[in-house]
Amino acid sequence: MRCVRVTICILTPLVALDADSGDLRWYFQTSPRDEFDHDSTSEPMIIEEMFEGEMRKMIVQVSRNGHVYALDRMNGDFLYAGEYTRVNWAERDERGKPVLKESLYEPADTMVFPGLYGGKNWPPASYSPDTHMLYIPTTEWGTRFIRREGEGRAGTMDLGGIPQFDTTGTGWVVAFDMLSGEIAWQKEMPGNFNWAGTLSTGGGLVFSGAPDGHVYAMNDETGEVLWKFQTGSGIYAPPTSFTIDGKQYIGVASGTRNPVTRAGVATGISTGNYILFSL
Repeated sequence: MRCVRVTICILTPLVALDADSGDLRWYFQTSPRDEFDHDSTSEPMIIEEMFEGEMRKMIVQVSRNGHVYALDRMNGDFLYAGEYTRVNWAERDERGKPVLKESLYEPADTMVFPGLYGGKNWPPASYSPDTHMLYIPTTEWGTRFIRREGEGRAGTMDLGGIPQFDTTGTGWVVAFDMLSGEIAWQKEMPGNFNWAGTLSTGGGLVFSGAPDGHVYAMNDETGEVLWKFQTGSGIYAPPTSFTIDGKQYIGVASGTRNPVTRAGVATGISTGNYILFSL
């Protein structure tokens, strides 16, 4: 095994490394001058899709900053960025890439969308080559960033100010069309947060969960809820699918509280379960 070290001198990059040597092939910065903690916590997806009449080998990332980025994965060329949630921090440069508005270099009392937690955070999105859509767990929840004067103390976490959160956030599952670069449909989920992740299947279903404890199965073309099940506590984990002895199963972990109220889900079902369903 060979260990390599690569130094990246910019914030919020998506990077490509040579698997044999560890050398840096290319990098792309999703949030230039990142003022609002829009770091790249989302998983890159390798897909092949049409772009301007040509099939392209893409790397796609659903950024915390409210945009879906599509790049050529061979060389890092920027193809496009499309908004999948409410965005008010960005304008576009000459290439169509989102950049920070100059008016927000000093955000003052602006409620910024997406806020501190996104958009989409670490919970995974999914992709269906049948519908050409990404299915994105997202939260529309703004943050006001109040700067603090003075220097931070060594050895302590310092945010440089105080984040003030919007009190009226909403959670969604968003279907983003990779062919059009636009939202195809969106389904509001119970609660004001969605960190459940999504799973899309070849059978035309999208699975996701919500803070109210339900796991949902939706039509992948319309977002219509076809089935739901109460798991007993809020869901922050992505549904997964696997087979055992030729039989397909859907599993999901359940066991959290409402992220704002910290209240549990009053269902009478014990909390902290792994729920398994057979198809």
